[in-house]
Amino acid sequence: MELNDALNAAALAVSSAKGDRVFQELTRYLATILNVQLALIGHFLGEPPQAIRTLGLYGGGAYRENFEYRLDTTPCRAVVGGGFSVVPRDVATLFPEDKYLPKGAVGYAGFPLKDAAGRVAGIIAIISRQAIEDAALV
Repeated sequence: MELNDALNAAALAVSSAKGDRVFQELTRYLATILNVQLALIGHFLGEPPQAIRTLGLYGGGAYRENFEYRLDTTPCRAVVGGGFSVVPRDVATLFPEDKYLPKGAVGYAGFPLKDAAGRVAGIIAIISRQAIEDAALV
Protein backbone atom coordinates (compact mmCIF):
# COMPACT_ATOMS: atom_id res chain seq x y z
CA MET A 1 0.00 0.00 0.00
CA GLU A 2 1.33 3.42 -0.95
CA LEU A 3 1.67 6.00 1.83
CA ASN A 4 -0.98 8.25 0.29
CA ASP A 5 -3.43 5.32 0.05
CA ALA A 6 -2.70 4.40 3.66
CA LEU A 7 -3.31 7.96 4.84
CA ASN A 8 -6.59 8.12 2.90
CA ALA A 9 -7.69 4.79 4.42
CA ALA A 10 -6.75 6.07 7.89
CA ALA A 11 -8.72 9.29 7.39
CA LEU A 12 -11.77 7.31 6.24
CA ALA A 13 -11.57 4.88 9.18
CA VAL A 14 -11.12 7.65 11.73
CA SER A 15 -13.91 9.79 10.27
CA SER A 16 -16.38 6.89 10.45
CA ALA A 17 -15.43 5.88 14.02
CA LYS A 18 -17.78 6.85 16.82
CA GLY A 19 -16.95 8.14 20.31
CA ASP A 20 -13.79 6.86 21.96
CA ARG A 21 -13.35 4.39 19.09
CA VAL A 22 -11.73 7.19 17.08
CA PHE A 23 -8.64 7.01 19.33
CA GLN A 24 -8.34 3.25 18.82
CA GLU A 25 -8.65 3.61 15.05
CA LEU A 26 -6.12 6.42 14.95
CA THR A 27 -3.54 4.42 16.92
CA ARG A 28 -4.08 1.38 14.70
CA TYR A 29 -3.46 3.35 11.55
CA LEU A 30 -0.55 5.22 13.06
CA ALA A 31 1.14 1.93 14.04
CA THR A 32 0.41 0.43 10.63
CA ILE A 33 1.49 3.39 8.50
CA LEU A 34 4.70 3.96 10.48
CA ASN A 35 5.32 0.22 10.91
CA VAL A 36 5.99 0.57 14.64
CA GLN A 37 5.57 -1.73 17.61
CA LEU A 38 3.11 0.42 19.52
CA ALA A 39 1.12 3.64 19.15
CA LEU A 40 -0.79 5.45 21.87
CA ILE A 41 -2.89 8.51 22.52
CA GLY A 42 -3.36 9.64 26.09
CA HIS A 43 -4.31 12.56 28.28
CA PHE A 44 -2.27 13.88 31.17
CA LEU A 45 -3.57 13.57 34.72
CA GLY A 46 -2.83 16.05 37.48
CA GLU A 47 -1.46 19.57 37.58
CA PRO A 48 1.40 19.49 36.95
CA PRO A 49 0.91 16.22 35.06
CA GLN A 50 2.03 13.16 37.02
CA ALA A 51 0.44 10.39 34.95
CA ILE A 52 -1.17 9.50 31.62
CA ARG A 53 -4.47 7.76 30.96
CA THR A 54 -4.44 6.15 27.53
CA LEU A 55 -7.41 6.82 25.28
CA GLY A 56 -6.22 4.59 22.45
CA LEU A 57 -3.52 1.95 22.41
CA TYR A 58 -2.52 -0.37 19.57
CA GLY A 59 0.42 -2.76 19.45
CA GLY A 60 1.42 -6.20 18.32
CA GLY A 61 -1.36 -6.26 15.75
CA ALA A 62 -4.15 -5.72 18.30
CA TYR A 63 -5.97 -3.08 20.28
CA ARG A 64 -4.82 -2.95 23.89
CA GLU A 65 -6.81 -2.15 26.98
CA ASN A 66 -6.42 1.43 28.16
CA PHE A 67 -4.62 2.04 31.44
CA GLU A 68 -2.94 4.73 33.55
CA TYR A 69 0.79 5.04 34.14
CA ARG A 70 3.11 7.42 35.95
CA LEU A 71 5.27 9.75 33.88
CA ASP A 72 8.38 9.94 36.05
CA THR A 73 10.10 6.82 34.67
CA THR A 74 8.99 7.11 31.03
CA PRO A 75 10.16 8.93 27.90
CA CYS A 76 6.68 10.52 27.75
CA ARG A 77 7.63 12.88 30.58
CA ALA A 78 9.66 15.03 28.14
CA VAL A 79 6.48 15.97 26.25
CA VAL A 80 4.87 17.65 29.30
CA GLY A 81 6.87 20.80 28.52
CA GLY A 82 5.14 21.10 25.15
CA GLY A 83 7.85 19.93 22.75
CA PHE A 84 8.26 17.01 20.36
CA SER A 85 10.46 14.34 21.95
CA VAL A 86 12.47 11.69 20.14
CA VAL A 87 14.66 8.97 21.60
CA PRO A 88 16.13 7.62 18.36
CA ARG A 89 17.64 4.50 19.92
CA ASP A 90 18.27 2.72 23.22
CA VAL A 91 14.99 3.82 24.80
CA ALA A 92 14.90 0.72 27.03
CA THR A 93 18.45 1.40 28.23
CA LEU A 94 17.75 5.08 28.88
CA PHE A 95 14.50 4.33 30.74
CA PRO A 96 15.21 1.04 32.54
CA GLU A 97 12.49 1.61 35.16
CA ASP A 98 9.72 2.03 32.56
CA LYS A 99 7.86 -1.23 33.05
CA TYR A 100 5.41 -0.38 30.25
CA LEU A 101 7.96 -0.28 27.43
CA PRO A 102 7.30 -3.31 25.24
CA LYS A 103 10.01 -5.94 25.03
CA GLY A 104 12.40 -5.11 22.20
CA ALA A 105 11.67 -1.36 22.25
CA VAL A 106 14.45 0.67 20.60
CA GLY A 107 13.07 4.05 19.43
CA TYR A 108 10.46 6.43 20.81
CA ALA A 109 8.74 9.58 19.57
CA GLY A 110 6.10 11.62 21.38
CA PHE A 111 4.21 14.74 20.39
CA PRO A 112 2.14 16.94 22.71
CA LEU A 113 -1.58 17.37 22.17
CA LYS A 114 -2.85 20.80 23.20
CA ASP A 115 -6.28 21.98 24.27
CA ALA A 116 -8.11 24.99 22.82
CA ALA A 117 -6.22 27.33 25.20
CA GLY A 118 -2.86 26.01 24.00
CA ARG A 119 -2.08 24.05 27.18
CA VAL A 120 -0.49 20.62 26.84
CA ALA A 121 -3.31 18.19 27.61
CA GLY A 122 -2.07 14.89 26.24
CA ILE A 123 0.26 12.96 24.01
CA ILE A 124 0.43 10.93 20.84
CA ALA A 125 3.43 8.59 20.83
CA ILE A 126 5.00 5.64 19.07
CA ILE A 127 7.50 3.00 20.12
CA SER A 128 9.58 1.16 17.54
CA ARG A 129 11.69 -2.00 17.45
CA GLN A 130 14.06 -0.14 15.13
CA ALA A 131 16.05 3.02 15.63
CA ILE A 132 14.32 6.17 14.43
CA GLU A 133 16.75 7.38 11.78
CA ASP A 134 14.76 10.38 10.56
CA ALA A 135 12.56 12.09 13.17
CA ALA A 136 10.99 14.26 10.44
CA LEU A 137 9.23 11.15 9.11
CA VAL A 138 7.49 10.46 12.41
